[in-house]
Amino acid sequence: MLTSVAADLVEQGLTVQQAQNLVKNVFSLPSEIDLATLDPVAATEANEPGAAEVFNSMIQVQNTVTQIAHLLDGASTTDIDELSGAAVKAIANQVKEGGKLDLSAPAPIEALIRDAAKEGKAIDPQLQRKSVLDVAEEVAEVVAESNDRIDKAASSNTSADISKEVAKVQTITMGETSDDLLEVTAGTKDIEQAIAENTGSALDDQIKSGVGEDIEVTPGEELEGTRRRDVLTGGDGDDTITGFQGRDILTGGEGSDRFVYDSLLDAGDRITDFEAGSDEIILTELLDRIGYEGDNAIADDYIKFASRGSTTMISIDPDGPDGPGRFRTFIAVEDVSKNALNDPSNFGF
Repeated sequence: MLTSVAADLVEQGLTVQQAQNLVKNVFSLPSEIDLATLDPVAATEANEPGAAEVFNSMIQVQNTVTQIAHLLDGASTTDIDELSGAAVKAIANQVKEGGKLDLSAPAPIEALIRDAAKEGKAIDPQLQRKSVLDVAEEVAEVVAESNDRIDKAASSNTSADISKEVAKVQTITMGETSDDLLEVTAGTKDIEQAIAENTGSALDDQIKSGVGEDIEVTPGEELEGTRRRDVLTGGDGDDTITGFQGRDILTGGEGSDRFVYDSLLDAGDRITDFEAGSDEIILTELLDRIGYEGDNAIADDYIKFASRGSTTMISIDPDGPDGPGRFRTFIAVEDVSKNALNDPSNFGF
């Protein structure tokens, strides 16, 4: 990710060496390190001089880009990979100014968020920039604390333990925390709740506990997750799987399975093995809660589909075509085409 920042600087007209020197100076990295050839993970595990510092900065930059991109994604319909480019450019812009950049401090993070929102608007003219700017100060606290935990994990360990301990932090900060930031600008989570869950002791508890439950079910039973990020796996029968809150990974297994969603707060799941024409996504309770009274939420423009590679994203507009709200990404269904999923028989309304 440091090389991505350097590459952006080259696109802005700097030479490769100038870009490298700026990056190393801004992040206080050893001048003798060649960022283009160093493998930070392998070099850190081999305890090579300066490698741990590069690894630490690389992960903090990666975390910052990931979290800001998710924040932008909740306010945009553009692919998140493009929005990641906006976050990288914001960092490159700051690096170009020189000085030092402390990614564990809220003030510089807030500046990056605001610049990334501007760059994101250039990529996606429909990006709801105000949604991002309205929470920039609060989100900066979340991103800064995430980077602080990365820094502590990297600086308090040695060799192979560094990457292992940092990975524990990444699992949360680039997973659950990033997803929460997307929900904030998507309008499905309050900023106060996101801060409460992803700062202070709450963040520490998430890092210590890692992901939620890894639960398997006997054939034909009901399977329920927790409020955390679970891995829920069905059996050979017709299973009913309810993930609840948390970014869950759901696998139905054999049989005709039902994936049940009761609330917009259940957003973020990935269904790995949905079989169109056999399995169902049950949205009855969710739609009832938002006031939908029809019998085909697809035809009534409450639900739409978008392709991201081999994955189909399901989005929901909570107040339908006549309200002021807009579609928000709800869940991802892997290895099913948009056309195959776009059929009322795949859903329970």
